[in-house]
Amino acid sequence: MPIVRSRARGVSALAALLLVASVQIIGCGSTQGPPAPSDAAFVGPPISIEPSNGVHVVVVQAPSAGWTIERDAALEQQKRWDVYITLRQPDPRFMYTQQVVTLRATADVRQAEGVRVLARVVPFADTSNESPHHPAASAGPGSPPK
Repeated sequence: MPIVRSRARGVSALAALLLVASVQIIGCGSTQGPPAPSDAAFVGPPISIEPSNGVHVVVVQAPSAGWTIERDAALEQQKRWDVYITLRQPDPRFMYTQQVVTLRATADVRQAEGVRVLARVVPFADTSNESPHHPAASAGPGSPPK
């Protein structure tokens, strides 16, 4: 019996240690969201919003292959969602065909809800989170008229 009791104490101590470590790791995680949006008009590839399977989908007409789209965040605002996306320019080390390429990313917002897309264009190697997003498109209830 004493062996079982000491093993149980060891398991309890290990579980407590893991709990404390996981809380510290989660507490140290970055909760920084996207930078504050700019009111300036978006300058970049054309962006639109289309419905697909009951959700909004962000559609970008990139000027060439090599562009990527990243969904940075989706924040609920009054009567709509603000979806932040980053368009990353192609890697300059490679050559790409000059042909319009359609990029799609889900906004993860139901079609019945309003959505505003805030976008920014960054160079391929830019890893900072400093460039502001600009209003690029909107759709659904609560969106401004086009």
